[in-house]
Amino acid sequence: MDFSVIIRAYNAEKFLKEAVDSVLNQRCGCEIEVLILYDEGSTDRTWDVIENLINKATIPKNISLKVIRHAHTTPFRSLQIGLKEAKGNYVTILDYDNIYPQDYLDTIYKTIIEQSNVTFIFSKVIFVDENYNVISEAKIPSNPYDINRII
Repeated sequence: MDFSVIIRAYNAEKFLKEAVDSVLNQRCGCEIEVLILYDEGSTDRTWDVIENLINKATIPKNISLKVIRHAHTTPFRSLQIGLKEAKGNYVTILDYDNIYPQDYLDTIYKTIIEQSNVTFIFSKVIFVDENYNVISEAKIPSNPYDINRII
């Protein structure tokens, strides 16, 4: 397994399908494991969205989709559950209200192969509104060891 993509889903009804679709539509020939961490404390229709994804999504052959239900907890604890379950050589975290461009994982994969000493990979974040209008862009840190700038 090349990548594990962890998606935490707590009250994620509004955006979760788009987030998962953005992973299912990756143009990467690598193997991708999608882990949806469903927080049972959700009070919206998140579970209905997940069931629809499981039953109706067209899942490419190189992608597996796994749903992990867990009791209500903090985002950090949910992430720990995902990290324990992840089988990929590389792990990415996709928040339920974010999406990946179609070539996101392919670009990461190629970078890892080209630069074998890579420990972390940062990417530019583009903030958009509900209509996908760009609001702003975050800068990639020039010094990945300057934790204050990264945060």
